[in-house]
Amino acid sequence: MTDIPITANERKAQFTGNTGLGPFAFTFNVLVESDLRVLKNNTALTITTEYTVSLNSDGTGSITLTGSGNGAALISSDILTIIGGRQLARTSDYVQGGNLFAGALNEDLDSIVIMMQQLDEKVSRTMRIDAGDVAENLLLPSQSSRANKYLGFNAEGDPVAVSGTTSTLVVSAFAETFLDDGSGQEVLNTLGVTSTVDNLNVLDGITASTSDLNVLDDIAVSTEQLNRTASIPSSGSFGNRNKIINGNFNINQRKVSGTVTLSAGVYGHDRWKAGASGCTYTFSASGGVTTIDITAGSLVQIVEGINVQTGSYVLSWSGTAQMKINGGTAGASGLTESLTGGSNVTIETSGAGTLSLVQLELGSVPTPFEHRLYQDELNLCLRYFVRWSPPQVGTGGSTPVFGTGFCSLSQTVEIFFSMPVQMRVNPTIGYNGTVGIQHGGTITNITSAGLFVYAVAQNGFAFKYIDVSGPFTIGRGCWMFVNPNSLSNYFQADAEL
Repeated sequence: MTDIPITANERKAQFTGNTGLGPFAFTFNVLVESDLRVLKNNTALTITTEYTVSLNSDGTGSITLTGSGNGAALISSDILTIIGGRQLARTSDYVQGGNLFAGALNEDLDSIVIMMQQLDEKVSRTMRIDAGDVAENLLLPSQSSRANKYLGFNAEGDPVAVSGTTSTLVVSAFAETFLDDGSGQEVLNTLGVTSTVDNLNVLDGITASTSDLNVLDDIAVSTEQLNRTASIPSSGSFGNRNKIINGNFNINQRKVSGTVTLSAGVYGHDRWKAGASGCTYTFSASGGVTTIDITAGSLVQIVEGINVQTGSYVLSWSGTAQMKINGGTAGASGLTESLTGGSNVTIETSGAGTLSLVQLELGSVPTPFEHRLYQDELNLCLRYFVRWSPPQVGTGGSTPVFGTGFCSLSQTVEIFFSMPVQMRVNPTIGYNGTVGIQHGGTITNITSAGLFVYAVAQNGFAFKYIDVSGPFTIGRGCWMFVNPNSLSNYFQADAEL
């Protein structure tokens, strides 16, 4: 080869994320094609059959894969490495008294520099100390001293043999994420639990060693089996953490049934109303869980701001439907959102699908659904809506009583209704169907023209009915009812958001 300078380039070229056969260039100088060593994913390739070399006049060049054997075209996960591969040997020998040509001398000197650069590249891949570091003794302990032990370093930084077990402990990739954590709090952070270690006694005092992680012994890597950690609420109280009311859809005061078709803003199951495009759904109950199957539109629940504290919240549910928080991006169960305390929160489904066990709670990791007692859930719903419909009061087929009062004049009765719980605001009062008043042994059917609401508060309201015919006895007690033979007859108080 023509005499060339050997430049101070690292004798290595590496390619990651590339595809195809090449060419793949190298910028260090070689004298002949055999001065190269080519590896594909740490497998050495054979020149000519698996790659070819093209050299420039300065000894740089490129290699091209042949497509055969290990020289197949690269895919994005492959790593191709080109390094110096000149043999550490001298093939020339100067003859005493013979000719000494510059070309022969230059090739030998170039070869020496190339070999030195190759060794420098190889040394760069070894474990070594910084030039400015103080090294008293880097000699490894003898074979017998280091057998079945670990390599460690003493107080001076010198290598020593450290005793330890050589048994194999098999852990999953998930377990590896927290086995190197230095404290119980770091374990919580890895698991996505934001509470402090002091608040979770199950993790008190945990250090990074395996022996100190006894509290997690025998726990498999699935989230469901980490109930001692991830299923503990990350903040707030252990009870009443679900901000969604009627997340199990088991409260149905409006008695919707079959295929439920709602116009925009109209409520079906308690606390759940149709979105802007209405909603159509069916529902079924099994094993104490009610599942909604939405075929069109969306369902919305507005969480009252008085029940919201500032913080990060997670929304979870079972089923195929997607949901969104405050009009954000819809997604699968496990949505997180930062919410401002005191502000209403809008939870809405998106698209068709099934839905059950909806829960909104403080924290970033969903916990198992909080099943409240039926009466407790009903009381929460009654803050927003109350419906009196038959048969609620009355036994043995007697007429159900909804409101009681007295005859204040011969033409006037006043009937009072008490709320089962204090409602959110003064409600809107409504009724439907056949309404009557029983006074003494007499029943007077009511005409809507004479019935009106004359007092409303959060804890009750009053009807006044005027009948100009004067059928009432002043001072006599009376009560109001609806026809007990149909669920479509009712009184109601509405304080929904």
